[in-house]
Amino acid sequence: MVTLNLARRNSAGEKTKTCNKRRRDIWLRSQPVRETRTRGAMNNNLNKSRAYLGVFSDAGYIDVGTKEKPLPYPIKETLHPRFHGRQFVANPQKTGSYGAKHPEVYLDKTHSWLLEGVPYVDRVKYAEAQPEKPKRGFGTSDYSKRDEFSMDYRTEQYREALKSEAKHQAIASEKAKAAMEKELAASGGAGPGAGTADADKTAATRRKPLLYDLVFDGEDAYPTAVRDSMIEGRDSKNPTQISWERDFGAMRTSAHAIGHGIDQAEHGKPQFARLPIVESTFYRPQGVPISRNNTVFNSRPQ
Repeated sequence: MVTLNLARRNSAGEKTKTCNKRRRDIWLRSQPVRETRTRGAMNNNLNKSRAYLGVFSDAGYIDVGTKEKPLPYPIKETLHPRFHGRQFVANPQKTGSYGAKHPEVYLDKTHSWLLEGVPYVDRVKYAEAQPEKPKRGFGTSDYSKRDEFSMDYRTEQYREALKSEAKHQAIASEKAKAAMEKELAASGGAGPGAGTADADKTAATRRKPLLYDLVFDGEDAYPTAVRDSMIEGRDSKNPTQISWERDFGAMRTSAHAIGHGIDQAEHGKPQFARLPIVESTFYRPQGVPISRNNTVFNSRPQ
């Protein structure tokens, strides 16, 4: 009796499920079709791939791209980031280790010009520099001009102008001299370069030697050098020094106290040196006699 009731209930439940499914299908058919809607069923008690993957539809054979335009084969591998450029950089500390500092501590990355943006001023306006100067009483309206005679702006400007004029004047003189020599050579007079050696010699004799020329005279021998000697003469051409060698004064260094002048000392045979005993006593009379044809020699035969 119990079994019959269960069978009736199961059959009634199956009929109810079938009716519900039909009603659902009828309702779905009555709805408007949408492109984005995906029909599918639940994955309850299924052993298909969509149940294991947790999706409502099975994947096709083309998994990349689209069905009309799939991804071309093979797939291009992406380049590793280390080949794209410099990644994370750990700059050294600016203070450095053990006192060694980075160049950025002492040097700037950009060269900053001195007085950049400061306008050039070649005069001092005392009215602007001293606006608090009172203007009352006789002589009190004058500004403090203690730096008036130390201002050399105009002097330096005048010197610069004179140097520029002298430079251009020298160039013009050289051009005029070359044109004059060319004209004289064309007219049959003295050619270019005539008398140049005499003029240079006269200028050299008239030219006063500079201070560094008095001490360092170059590689040539001095006029006071002794003929056919290894020395060139005095080691100084200071006109105020009248001695032949350099005057070091009363104080002496250790180099002068020990060994100075040994190159000019007269050297002879040392008194207590080691003597060649064998060479000096080999042919002495007490030595071994040397015989030749029954003749005894006490000295080296000639």
